[in-house]
Amino acid sequence: MAITKPPRRHENTHYLTLLLVVLIITATFAFCFLYGITGPSWDLIVHYFNGKSITNPQLYTSKNIILNEVTVQGKDIYYEAYRAPLSVAIFGLLTLFSVKPLLLYSLILWVAFLIAVYKFRKDMKFDTLITFAVLLSPYIIGITFFLSSEEILSIIFVMLSLGLLIKEEPLAGVTLGIASLAKYPTIILLPTILLLYKPKRIIKGFLLEFLVILPWLVFNFVISGNPFTSYIQSYATVLGSASSEPIFLSTLTMVFGYSVVLGIIYLIVLAKIRFDKKKLPNPFSLRDFKGTKLVIVVFFVLSLLQWLLIVGHYDTTTQARYAYLLALMILILLAYVLSEEQKVFRMVKYVVFVASILVLICFVIILNYSTNYLVSYNPNSNQSIFYKAQDKISALGYGNCRLISNAWPYLRYLGLNAYMPFYENSTADKYPIIIFNSAGVNASETINNLNQTKIVYSDRNFSILIPYNYSCYTN
Repeated sequence: MAITKPPRRHENTHYLTLLLVVLIITATFAFCFLYGITGPSWDLIVHYFNGKSITNPQLYTSKNIILNEVTVQGKDIYYEAYRAPLSVAIFGLLTLFSVKPLLLYSLILWVAFLIAVYKFRKDMKFDTLITFAVLLSPYIIGITFFLSSEEILSIIFVMLSLGLLIKEEPLAGVTLGIASLAKYPTIILLPTILLLYKPKRIIKGFLLEFLVILPWLVFNFVISGNPFTSYIQSYATVLGSASSEPIFLSTLTMVFGYSVVLGIIYLIVLAKIRFDKKKLPNPFSLRDFKGTKLVIVVFFVLSLLQWLLIVGHYDTTTQARYAYLLALMILILLAYVLSEEQKVFRMVKYVVFVASILVLICFVIILNYSTNYLVSYNPNSNQSIFYKAQDKISALGYGNCRLISNAWPYLRYLGLNAYMPFYENSTADKYPIIIFNSAGVNASETINNLNQTKIVYSDRNFSILIPYNYSCYTN
């Protein structure tokens, strides 16, 4: 009599769906909680201003030539030429149709990211619960969304590109081109269109990349006479003027801390599989090294190169921001190997789920503990130092005048006619000055003629100075 194996036990899909919903709700709560206490960041506000400005005819008739000026400023326009265009274009549309474009923009990005993760998982054939648990990390939520948003925009389209390249679809040229317009360092991934293998597909992919980027080159040519103005200014302003710095331990912790936790889980489960004398998973076997394996490895190597070329030029926060591609690819590598591992040991997905929930809870607890500090720099809060500075400058009678400040985007966001210290230096010694002690750029290095002013107000957060030959410019 033949001995038959018992039927393989199928997992309860309803139970897995419930766990996935719990995970997404927890991550969404962390996302909303963080936005509520931090508000829009410096860079997000500037993207918003850029978006408003591209819909304003004054930008195109301005006497400021963008080729020579990094920033075009006026009472109703503020445009920084070195910013990547994707978030700017989105804000340009939202400001036409929404009264709260910053909030709507953030919510749209969050939903788009969740959809992109699902599409990515489907294309890569990873385990659903593991993929979401890995990618809904504190780094993705806390750094790539709120410090700028360029990073998460690029991440969304990089994930879509990975799936299209694995399926060898030339449309990857579209998503790679868009990803490079979200944040310029992603340009390093454009050559991965070569992974389409067949010459006709490669040519079509490169052509699509060019066609996606072409409108931005034309726009730069129209407003500056040089199609590469934004790229040149980006390098000169963001990288070319930066000073050399070591890679900080806090950067490594911020970017790779969650990945280390997942890596430890992978190794522990691997040891369990070996102890049970089961066949060990070998996700990166050199045999049949193509498709998913090859694409992931190529993207990882290029992402590592991109970070190493840039990381030594910045402080901790900026180093962490520019690690967005490397952090993403490490998380994707972990999602891949853990998905392979769960084919041998099914409990691994539940272990990763629990780890993800615990890490997100700890993330929220840390945020809650830091609420008072974070709220003081939230321009949406009436408890912020910027809101208090606005009240004070208005009470002193300078609220309608042009101002110079080392934290000008926040003051512009609150409605003040604030300018950066590098602007109109010939008349800067006539403008009232607001200097924040723990926000913005270094005032002593960027604001001229401070010795030609008198302090009319000062506390531990900011000071207001008035030049001896002060004049109020209201235009």
